[in-house]
Amino acid sequence: MDGHSESEPLLLDVAPVERRPVPRRTFWRAVLLSYAMLFCSQLYASSFNTVLYETLEGLLCRDMYDDVGDPLADPRCKGEAVQSELSLLTSIEASFEMFPPMLCGIVYGLIADVYGRRPILILSTFGAVLYGALDIAICWFHDYVHIKFFWAVPIVYFFTGGGLVAASINYTVVADVSTKSQRSAIFLATTSAFLLGAFFGAYLAAALLPLGHYFAMCAILSVQILGLCASCFVPETITIGEKPQDSVNDAMPFREKLSAKIAQLRVQSLASLRDIFWGGNTKLTLLLMSTLFTGVGKHLVSSVMKQYAVKRYELSWANAGIILSYANLVRLALCFAGIPLLVIALRKAKVLPIIQDAWISRVSVLVAVTCSCLAGAAPDVGVFTVSVILYAFSSCLEPTVRSLVVAMGRDAGTGSIISALEVLTAVSIAIAGPVIAATFRLGMRLGGGWIGLPMYIGGGIMVPGALILLFMRFDEEVAEELAEESEGLL
Repeated sequence: MDGHSESEPLLLDVAPVERRPVPRRTFWRAVLLSYAMLFCSQLYASSFNTVLYETLEGLLCRDMYDDVGDPLADPRCKGEAVQSELSLLTSIEASFEMFPPMLCGIVYGLIADVYGRRPILILSTFGAVLYGALDIAICWFHDYVHIKFFWAVPIVYFFTGGGLVAASINYTVVADVSTKSQRSAIFLATTSAFLLGAFFGAYLAAALLPLGHYFAMCAILSVQILGLCASCFVPETITIGEKPQDSVNDAMPFREKLSAKIAQLRVQSLASLRDIFWGGNTKLTLLLMSTLFTGVGKHLVSSVMKQYAVKRYELSWANAGIILSYANLVRLALCFAGIPLLVIALRKAKVLPIIQDAWISRVSVLVAVTCSCLAGAAPDVGVFTVSVILYAFSSCLEPTVRSLVVAMGRDAGTGSIISALEVLTAVSIAIAGPVIAATFRLGMRLGGGWIGLPMYIGGGIMVPGALILLFMRFDEEVAEELAEESEGLL
């Protein structure tokens, strides 16, 4: 179903050393092709899921009621039985979808470090194409294959990597060809690929649905195939910035190089985990726990919003997707204007970076909690739309908390800290799946305003994370930044 959010790469901080400048042609080829692949991936995921969910709704409805004509016009298809089953089917698959990246994501990263970026990029993008093709096949042959075979589709990601690994390798390629001074700006610009893909995906699905569900899914799958074709032309960047001794290591067989990398990773990981969770840095541990609470809550709310709108306000899946696309416009505005202008203003006011991050994260988490509950209580589509747009302002939470965690965990190593964050992100998505299914089914059973129960539960799960951010003090870190500022390091 490929419903994950691919804006979170698994292998960040892959280029900790300064690399020498690369030829401009190689630089732009790598950056533009990576951007195109990320855009295609998000455009595909956003539009494909909208069409797939409406298709599944119709199939489940026909399985339960023999006399269903047009599922879109039959009110029984928006009833508790069908929507409960649809929520269970999609949320459990979303949880299963996280297990391959959690278990194999780092291994694919190691293979990419040894064997090259492009082969793994092609393989993982092919995995995303295969995943979508299997989804279509199960829908097409649903008379012969049980619909719950959707839960088995994520197995292909164990052997191919899939969308999350592809996104991570794309970030790796961009990091390979950029210098430290370029990297933050390029990563910020790259983020717009996901936002643009999600925004246009809603309109692509709305345009193709009238032509038929299976035609629409096949047409949208061709977008991902286009991304697969682009992966074949991404330049191999593993040789850029190599150290002299790397040529000696090239003589080692692939299996020996991979074994050596895994052994090195095991030693470094155990030491880093000890520093992160048992190294006496209580504030770092609490911050990491806050990301788990906020991650589960935010994923629960964002995952159920579309189905919630379809059920409560009797919208089509396409119209619900268009309403949610308004939030992506807000995120784009924050990405390119809001956050940069705010940071400039705070710097002119001589506010320290850690204080900036702390207050932005506090405001963001309060917005997330408040607007998720507001969306759950919204009596009509208008109030729901306003709450969705306001909820988009909480998108600043993840990057600012990430910055706080990295600042507070310097001794444990930036790469290890970010790896821990990515694992916690995957864990939060895996946890959120069963919670979504259970709360949505319970809300529909209770009826009335309780249909918004997942929104309330999501907001409630975020509260412990919000309390940690609100009451945590950063006196020691402020003193360190003041000292660095006086020495001219900031």
